[in-house]
Amino acid sequence: MENILRSFLLLIFATMFFSTGHAQVQLQWQEVFANTGATSIGINPLDNNVVYVQRAGFFHVSQDRGETWQQRGTIFSFGDRSIVVNPADTSLILIYTGNGIWRTTDGGWNWSQVLLNVSMNGESMEFHPTDPNKVFFAEFFSGNFYVSENAGQTWAIRGNINQRFVCSMSVSPFNPNIILAGGGNTSIMRSTDEGFTWQEVRPGNLFFSEVPKIVWDNDDPNVAYASVQLDPTYSFTKSTDAGASWFEPGLFSVFTWGLDIDPVTGDLYLGSFHDESNRAIFKSYDDGNSWQRVGGIPNPFTWMLKAGNNGSVYSLSLAQTFGIGGVYRVDTPTELGKISGVISDSANGIPLEFAKITVPETGDEISIGNPQGNYTVALLPGTYTLVVTVGIIEKTISNVIVTAGETTNLNIELPLEIQFLPLSGFVHDAGNQPMPAAVTLFGAQNGVVPLILTDTTDASGNFIFEDLSTINRYDSLVVVPFTKPYVPASITSISLPADLDIELDLAAVLLVDASGPGDFQTTRYDVAFNNLGVTWSKWLATVDGETIPPDIVSKVKTNTVVWWTRNVDGIVSEEMLSSLAAIIDVGYNLYISGPNVVQQNASTPLFTDKLRIGYAGDYSTDTFVTGFPGNVIGDNIQFQVSPNFQPSNDVLILNNPTAEAAFHYGMSATMETAAANIDDTGNGGKAVVFGFEASLGTSLSKVFLPVMNRVLTYFDANVVGIEDNVQPIIPQTTELFQNFPNPFNPSTIIEYHLITSTVVELDIYNSLGQKVRELLKKNQPAGQHFIVWDGKNDFGQAVASGIYIYQLKAGNFVDSRKMILMR
Repeated sequence: MENILRSFLLLIFATMFFSTGHAQVQLQWQEVFANTGATSIGINPLDNNVVYVQRAGFFHVSQDRGETWQQRGTIFSFGDRSIVVNPADTSLILIYTGNGIWRTTDGGWNWSQVLLNVSMNGESMEFHPTDPNKVFFAEFFSGNFYVSENAGQTWAIRGNINQRFVCSMSVSPFNPNIILAGGGNTSIMRSTDEGFTWQEVRPGNLFFSEVPKIVWDNDDPNVAYASVQLDPTYSFTKSTDAGASWFEPGLFSVFTWGLDIDPVTGDLYLGSFHDESNRAIFKSYDDGNSWQRVGGIPNPFTWMLKAGNNGSVYSLSLAQTFGIGGVYRVDTPTELGKISGVISDSANGIPLEFAKITVPETGDEISIGNPQGNYTVALLPGTYTLVVTVGIIEKTISNVIVTAGETTNLNIELPLEIQFLPLSGFVHDAGNQPMPAAVTLFGAQNGVVPLILTDTTDASGNFIFEDLSTINRYDSLVVVPFTKPYVPASITSISLPADLDIELDLAAVLLVDASGPGDFQTTRYDVAFNNLGVTWSKWLATVDGETIPPDIVSKVKTNTVVWWTRNVDGIVSEEMLSSLAAIIDVGYNLYISGPNVVQQNASTPLFTDKLRIGYAGDYSTDTFVTGFPGNVIGDNIQFQVSPNFQPSNDVLILNNPTAEAAFHYGMSATMETAAANIDDTGNGGKAVVFGFEASLGTSLSKVFLPVMNRVLTYFDANVVGIEDNVQPIIPQTTELFQNFPNPFNPSTIIEYHLITSTVVELDIYNSLGQKVRELLKKNQPAGQHFIVWDGKNDFGQAVASGIYIYQLKAGNFVDSRKMILMR
C-alpha cells in the first residue's frame, strides 16, 4: 500500500487499457489531456461539452469534450484541488490552488485571489443550488466552514464542522439547509441550518482515513453517497434519510477517492485510489447495491470523476510518480443490456448479502453487498456465462442472453442452506475459577467483509454468541482478561455449534508503560515479545496507576518487570519509583529504559540504594551506540539513537560491584556507558538499565528484537531460546521503514537499511507528486541509516501541513511511504 511512487512506463498503461481482448467496451478510456499531472477538472453546468482543467498554474478550457484545448490565464500557485463554475454565469469560476481560492469573471483569462491561507484536499467548495451569489467552502485542516454572499468575492467563517481533515462537502440540491461534510477518520458531519451548526451522523474510525467525495442522488432528496479512502473495510457509504444516517452497501476493501453520479441515468462511478491490487473504476447501475469493475484506469490514483449529461465521463488520474497522468474520457454506449435479480440460498430463499459475479468472456467482476441480495450486470448484447461465488460456494450459469436496451431478470439460488447456530464458552483460570474477560469473535461475512462481534463474560465466566450464520467464516476467538497478569487467549479453527472451555494463562513478563496519555497504541515491546513468543500483561501507568503491587509481579512466571517510558523529560513519580524499589526488594527482575530517566532520578533510593547506578552527564558527540565485546546483551550489536526523540543520552556510573557495562556511546570503545546489566540487585534479582529509550530510533528486527531476546534470556534462560544471529551492522536486506513519529511536528526521523554500498537518493514529495525536498543524494556504505526531515523545503521554508511521500532509491531498490505533517 505504501509503495506509491514507483515509476511505470506509459507503454504499460497503453497495453493494459487500450487492448481489445475484453468486451468491456463501455469503458474504452480516451486520453484527452495527456501526461500533465493535472489535479483538478470541472464541467460547465450549462454546457457539459465544456471542460476545464488546471495544471501547475495554467488554466485550460475545451469546448468539445476534451478533443481540443485552449490555454487561458495563469495562476501562480500549485496544489490544485477543485474547480467550480457559477450555475447562472459560467464565466465566473472559482478554483482552489495552493493555499487559497482564486476567482475569474471572464472564463479563466484573468484571476484574483479572494481567500488566503486556507487548505483543501478534496472537493469541498460548492455554489448554492438556487442562489448563484452564495458559495460554501469547508477548510481541510481546521474544519472552518466559510460562506461567500457575493459569488466568491469575500468570505466569512459561518461555523466549524468539528472535524479535522475535511476532504468533502456537498449541499443538498433539494434543501440547501442540509449540508454534508466528510472528516479525516471517515466520519460524516451534517448541518441542517446551512452550516451554522454541525452534528456527527456517521462515526469515524480510530485511524487516519478520509471521505473524499459526497454526492447527492439526482431524483431522490433522501439519498446521498460518499466514497471512503484508507479504510481497510469500507469503500463506499450511502444514506437514505438525507444524510442523517449511513450504511455500507456494495463494495468493500478497496481504497477509493473519485465519485460522481450520471445526471441522466443516475449510475454511479467510483474510482480506486492508492490501491494497486484494485486499480479500476467501478460502476453501479443499481444505486450502489452492486459494483461492476467495468474497466481499468490508466493510473492507480483516480483523483476525480466527472459525469456529464451528454454521456461523457471524465477520469482525472495520477500515476505513482504523480508526473504521469492526466484526463481520460469515456463515452457511455447506449446498446448495453442488463441482467438483474436476487442471489439467495436454495434451501430457504434467504438473500445472500455478499457475493461476487464474474463473466469469463469479458473479465467483468461484480461485487454485491446488500441485505436484499440484489445485483445488476451490464454487458454488450451477446450470450455470456455468469460465475457466482459466495464464500467457498460457486455456481456457474451458462447461456445468459443479453439484449440491448433490455433488463433480464435472473434470480440465482446457490446450493447451500443457511443455518443459525450458537457459539458459547466458559473462561476460567488454572483453578477453574471464572475469569472476567472481553470476548471478540473475528471472521468474515461470506468471506468478503470483516466480521467482528464482541461479548463479555458474566459472573459465572460464561459468554455466548447466538444465531451465527453458517454462511460466514469464523477465523478466531480472542479472550482478553480484565485481571492482571493473565494474558489473552486465542482460539482458531472454529466450527459451529461449539461450547468452548478456555483456560487463561499467567504472563511471562509484566510490561509497564509509564508514558503519558496518547501512548496506548501497540509498542515495539509488544511486537518484540510477540515475535519472541513471550507472553506479557501490560500495565499502563496512566490507566492502572503509579503503584505496581508486588503480588501482581509474584504471579508473573519469570517475576520480571519490563519498565519503559518515551517521555523525554524523564520525570518519574515518587509512587512509581517506590513501587519499582519494592519490586527489587522482593528479588524480582527489573528492566528500565527511557530518555533522561537516570539523570532525573539518580538521587532517589531506587538508583542510589537498590540499583546503585549513577549519572555522569549527557553524551551528544554522535548517535551511535555499540555493545561491549563479550557482554551477554551488547556483544556485536551497534545502532543509532535518534537525537530528535532523545536530545540527551544519559551516561551511567556503575557503583554496583555486580554490574557490567553492556553498551557504550560512540563507535569505538569508550568509558561513556550507555547501558548496564546487574547480576544481583541485593536479593537475588537481576536488572538491566538503559541511559536512553532502547526501542526508539532502532531497527525492530535487526536491533531491538535481539536486544530484548538477550535481556529476557539473561533474566530467565527458559523464557526464550530463539537463535541469536545478530548482524546489525550489515543488514540482511535493503529496506525503508515508516517514519517516526507519524503524524509529526515539526520534524521526523526516517530510517533505512542498505545491504551494500550504493548511491542513495531520498526525496520528499507533496500529495501532488511535486518534489519539495532533496534530503540526500550521495554514496553511502552498507548499514543502518537515519535521517531527519525538519519539515522544510529545498529553500529552507517550512512546508504546510498535509500528506507527504518520502521515496528511497538505492541502486535498483525503490520504495516509498506516506507521512502526515500536522502543524
